[in-house]
Amino acid sequence: MKIRSGLVLMMAFGLGMGGCASGGAPSTGFPEARTRSGGPAAGVPGGEAVNQGYSPRNTENTRMAETFLENADREDEAEAARPIYEQALAATALAIREDSVNPLAYRLAAMANLGVEDYEAAGANFDRAEELRPLYQFDFESIREEVWIDLYQSAIPSVNSGDYEGAAAIYVSANAIYTQRPEAMIMLSQIQAQLGQYDESVENIDAAFAILDSDIMLETDEETAASWREQAQPLPALRAQVLAA
Repeated sequence: MKIRSGLVLMMAFGLGMGGCASGGAPSTGFPEARTRSGGPAAGVPGGEAVNQGYSPRNTENTRMAETFLENADREDEAEAARPIYEQALAATALAIREDSVNPLAYRLAAMANLGVEDYEAAGANFDRAEELRPLYQFDFESIREEVWIDLYQSAIPSVNSGDYEGAAAIYVSANAIYTQRPEAMIMLSQIQAQLGQYDESVENIDAAFAILDSDIMLETDEETAASWREQAQPLPALRAQVLAA
């Protein structure tokens, strides 16, 4: 069964011609960091105390990785920085090997992954660092969302030119980095349906709905939350089409 292409094309047109991926975004259609609502529990799920987890530990290998990261960040050209980020990755691998529950090693590995544009590995290392050191989530939140925004923006030309496979790869990377926003999931689900990747499409539809039904909506400004709901309106019909395919 052929999934009709209108859903994908309508979304692409909206992004390219001024539709907003975030309620606070400018008329370019590029998303901005979402504004968290106020209140005593803002930014803390359920307002509960967060377990500190394992303490970060500096070792010879983590210090070496930090030095490589600092040196790479000083480079103006990505081509010159990449081999230094790779050296940082090698140092973090040694740090993880010597102490597999040192959250600092995974944190540094995630930053090195970003430097070499391995976003899925970066997401996995951010996740592991947060698992070991839950307090890290507050440090990582803005970093992960900013990378997500950059990736989301970089996919828009591919969507608008009809390069859906290229756009899908970028959205997969965006979702690997940050899972607290539904826009990339919504776009990816439509593209995957168009490409015949029906199981993956349903997974992303369900992931987007999970965000819309979660406390994330209570922590997000009303304008952005309304924009997310509007973007998700085609998904029930798309899900029915995909399941019938």
